[in-house]
Amino acid sequence: DHRDLHSFPTRRSSDLIHQTSRNIWSKMKNKISENFNQIITEYSKEKQNNFKESILVKKIDNQFTPNFKDFIREIFPESYNYQAKISVGTGVFIDQAWAAIRNTKYIPNFRHGLYIAFLFKSELNGMYLSLHQGYTHEEYENLIYTSEKLLEKIDSIPEGFQSKYSEGKITKHSIIKKF
Repeated sequence: DHRDLHSFPTRRSSDLIHQTSRNIWSKMKNKISENFNQIITEYSKEKQNNFKESILVKKIDNQFTPNFKDFIREIFPESYNYQAKISVGTGVFIDQAWAAIRNTKYIPNFRHGLYIAFLFKSELNGMYLSLHQGYTHEEYENLIYTSEKLLEKIDSIPEGFQSKYSEGKITKHSIIKKF
């Protein structure tokens, strides 16, 4: 049949493109997994070193973050509104490393707004997937101030609103967790 002869190469090339795409996707997922595992296994030890001389920081900046960005672009190919970032600090190591994805159309930066984040566990044995809200040091200080003002007006949790964790006391930290 004449039609079958012409469609065979098209089907074969389509299958080849699909298989190639699956292979690229699989390699990208494996690469991201390897990158995240390397952060999990090396971060605690690396935090003891000088930030500017850290091999892990250089890998995160030059390899892991570009890999993560490529991975996100592959997930959202129709949109250039997504930014991906991995952070272990700026100039000094932070307590908890993170990787995040934000929509630049709605969220101006990682210091403000809501975005999806992977938080590397402080025990460095895994990660949490989180809906994260960024804030600056000044905003945090404002939360502390507001919670202290609330503490002046409320000295205990009303009956019926206590949980086994609250022990009937309100602290500025328990108030901040509510924000």
